Amino acid sequence: MKRTIFYGLLFILILILTGCAQVFMQDAEKMLPAQDKEAIAAWDAWQMFRHDARHSGYVEARAPTTPTLFWKVNVGLPIYSSPAIGSNRYIYVGAKDVLLAINERNGRPVWKAPMVGEVYSSPATDPYAGKQGLVYCASYGSRSSTLSAFDMQTGDRVWWTWMTTKSSPTLAYNITNSDPADIAYPVVPRCTLFIGSQETLLAINADKGKTVWSFDAYGVIDSTPAVDERNVYFGTNNNIIYAVNRYTGRGIWKFEAKGPVKSSPAVGEKFLIAASLDGIIYCLYKETGELYWVLQTKGKIVSSPAYYRGFIYIGSGMELLKLNEYGRIVWTARTLGDTISSPALSAGKVYIGSSKTESASIFCFDDKSGRPVWSKWMDVVSSPSLMVWSLIVPSLDGNIYCFNDLE
Repeated sequence: MKRTIFYGLLFILILILTGCAQVFMQDAEKMLPAQDKEAIAAWDAWQMFRHDARHSGYVEARAPTTPTLFWKVNVGLPIYSSPAIGSNRYIYVGAKDVLLAINERNGRPVWKAPMVGEVYSSPATDPYAGKQGLVYCASYGSRSSTLSAFDMQTGDRVWWTWMTTKSSPTLAYNITNSDPADIAYPVVPRCTLFIGSQETLLAINADKGKTVWSFDAYGVIDSTPAVDERNVYFGTNNNIIYAVNRYTGRGIWKFEAKGPVKSSPAVGEKFLIAASLDGIIYCLYKETGELYWVLQTKGKIVSSPAYYRGFIYIGSGMELLKLNEYGRIVWTARTLGDTISSPALSAGKVYIGSSKTESASIFCFDDKSGRPVWSKWMDVVSSPSLMVWSLIVPSLDGNIYCFNDLE
């Protein structure tokens, strides 16, 4: 009898403690500063072009080590846009004049939303926005082109603002405080979208679609901005690389490259990595814009760098290069086609697509040696995305492929 009472009391105590733990975890999540929420969201999903605001191109998840095709879906339209993957495990990708949502678990289309103009830029997702998360997508080429926000679950349009662009929106959470005296910039939105619109860089309130500030760059911005805790970094087609204060839109510095900068920069703790169309890679001190080193490669560079733990990965011509922060080449790998695509990194593997040749493929390379692990023939200009052991690759033939060797 005593033993029964003891176990009963023990069971009740466990229930009470479990309930308290759940409440504590919920309250702890509410108390997280914005930058920690950003890190958590980026850890779980490929939120935007190049994975995160800094453009690391890296996700902490085991990616496919064999070319096992889990599913493919044909959308009937060529795909130039690179996919974003939401925390709900929906894949969002633009195809010609529509934005598509596809279930990552089975490849089934969930919804599609019409866009005015063609979609070259890549979507960005915010699970904290709106009622159940928002996905942002921009279009190009029409007087009625827009940057639009859609409900992540239903595809309903929530807001839009007029613009035409090939730049992709970069999403950055802001550090806010209830006491305005405690921070330098008290009036900032919860989250800001940074995007180039023709010759202007725009900062847009991610919840409302209203412009926070604008910066005139006097050159077309096809480059997607990279963002750190202070600044926004981007390039223009008239050879300039800019750093702009992310809260005020005030210009901090500019650097003149030797060619147009269509590639999107990546930012680390100390350096900014950028590349120009004529095949030159620049490493700049991000605080001042001073040149640290420069490297001339063998081909044109449209590919955007991945920058993680002191190493840089970037496509040039028909090669993929890995560099260290001193500008020394660690290895090069042949891609059998033009590397318009940008590399994605995960658990010792590097993935990149190639295009414009009969041998064009999606490649998986070993991170340490640069040796090919596997490849599949397909024409890829979009950049691959990674999440939860899956590699997502859109191609110009209108197919979206999901490789996953754990299913």
